[in-house]
Amino acid sequence: MTRTKKHVAAVAKQFADLKFELVATAGTAAVLEKAGLKVERIVKLLEGRPNVIDLLKNKELQLVINTPSGAVPREDEIKIRTTAIYTGTPIMTTLSGAKAAARGIAALKKSGYSVKTLQEYH
Repeated sequence: MTRTKKHVAAVAKQFADLKFELVATAGTAAVLEKAGLKVERIVKLLEGRPNVIDLLKNKELQLVINTPSGAVPREDEIKIRTTAIYTGTPIMTTLSGAKAAARGIAALKKSGYSVKTLQEYH
């Protein structure tokens, strides 16, 4: 198990608690299911369809967290990142970025946000 996989369930749980539905390929899905999380399994790009590219093009994903390691996953990551950008879907490639996003989304859901001029702070 990669170092990333060891921490992925905690981050995924943060998103599940925010009412995100989880989608993952087999290896990550197994880690999430072992942690008691509900996840929809999809195939890797080379394994067929539907895959993440299809879901992105169909606007079925709100957010992508993709932390590739190795040569083939790196090639897939380029395709996934390009498609995410093309479709306007936010994408994170590190777990620390995903954790920060989850915290930010949770804060927005809890407190909302407001806009103030700089002068209003002083």
